[in-house]
Amino acid sequence: MVRNGYRTDFIFTTQTGGFYDRQNINRACKRYYKSIGVESKGFHTYRHTFCTNLCKNGVPIQTACKLMGHSNINITAQFYTNIDDQQKIEAIDKITDIMF
Repeated sequence: MVRNGYRTDFIFTTQTGGFYDRQNINRACKRYYKSIGVESKGFHTYRHTFCTNLCKNGVPIQTACKLMGHSNINITAQFYTNIDDQQKIEAIDKITDIMF
């Protein structure tokens, strides 16, 4: 696309800058994942995992919100961040270390 002189902010475009059909992208991804031996999931599963991993690794939720393209931080907090048991234990340990 860039080679042909088309400029766009979108990631998935045709060589002429048009949009790919969603089904074609899904089909291509499924073939790719199969070729590398990874179970195929839907795009939102990968978005969810990406955002959760950002937050687990100390990226502020405000930054994750912007990276995800959400207009409201509550969407990011409600749907895209998961707190697992290990994170809860680590949080309590941090407070315990301060108190004692």
